[in-house]
Amino acid sequence: MNYKSIAIRDSVNKSWLKLFAMRKYVGDLLLTSQSDIDACWYVLAHPESNVIPSLGRTSRQSGVVLIVSLIMLLLLTLIATTAMQSTSLEEKMAGNMRDKNLAFQAAESALNAAEGMLLPVLPAVLPTFTAAGTGGFYASGSTIPTPTAILTDAFWAANPVAQYDASGLGNNIGKPSYIIEDLNAADCPGSAVGSLGCHYYRITVRATGVSENTVVILQSVFSTS
Repeated sequence: MNYKSIAIRDSVNKSWLKLFAMRKYVGDLLLTSQSDIDACWYVLAHPESNVIPSLGRTSRQSGVVLIVSLIMLLLLTLIATTAMQSTSLEEKMAGNMRDKNLAFQAAESALNAAEGMLLPVLPAVLPTFTAAGTGGFYASGSTIPTPTAILTDAFWAANPVAQYDASGLGNNIGKPSYIIEDLNAADCPGSAVGSLGCHYYRITVRATGVSENTVVILQSVFSTS
């Protein structure tokens, strides 16, 4: 075998010690690999180096760290996604509650306005009540506003109704609709039977919020004496 001639200076002892240390990697194996032979010659030729090469061995990467990192990344992604969905749901719930509150305020405003129309002083003349419900005022005995019908959108779209301007509430709320039904005269609370001192009316109001899907229906019985 033709080996290169190496000039060994003062560090020859160090080179031989490193070569001896390499035996724990080599053992009784023969240096048949060219790469192993080159590595041994590199150690002898560079005594100042502290590197002892691994001979006859191949470094294998198992990739456990990568797998663990991917699992942790997946868990963090799931946590972040869940948090975003929860926040979005809470925002929608808060928006729906606010819209329902606006619709309720509009309905109350229309209810108060309708009651004001039935006061004996203002206005001095009560609205005209007909069986057809002209202007939203239904006479006693009218079969159009039934308890079931007034809960449907079709009733408020197809039959005569009165409207109240709720623009003062802002937020682009639509005008609430209402109807007043004449319930005829009846005894006032605490009065003698048959005195018929009070006249009763049933007021039904339908209002929406910013969204037309948010609907509030209020109803009250108003009496005048």
